[in-house]
Amino acid sequence: MSHAALEFAIKEICGGGRFDDLARLIGDDEIVALEGDPGWSLERRGPQDSWPAGAEFRAFVDPEEFQLPEPENFYSRTEFADRVLSLLNERFAVSHEMLVEARRARTALRAELAPLFESLMRLGEG
Repeated sequence: MSHAALEFAIKEICGGGRFDDLARLIGDDEIVALEGDPGWSLERRGPQDSWPAGAEFRAFVDPEEFQLPEPENFYSRTEFADRVLSLLNERFAVSHEMLVEARRARTALRAELAPLFESLMRLGEG
């Protein structure tokens, strides 16, 4: 299974520094979708959604904007948490290496990501 839609969305979230938005999508019942340009979204299952059995999250990238192998992915809670954690670790392992000399910047980055990682850990345990 390709995770292209989720990878695209996470890249956009990281590029825009929207970590708090992602944390709220995971942990706040009032936030059910996170969207951005050009044409991507992450969604948490709502009561009216007719998704595959066991799916709690959906990643989507508009195929008219970007040609991805799979423009839509569905995930269980645990799969979503595991995959997002993996993508963030891949992304920020490189960033941390680049910021070795900039201790304050690295510390600020970790503080900014802390609520998101805590939300993902709780989601993965659920």
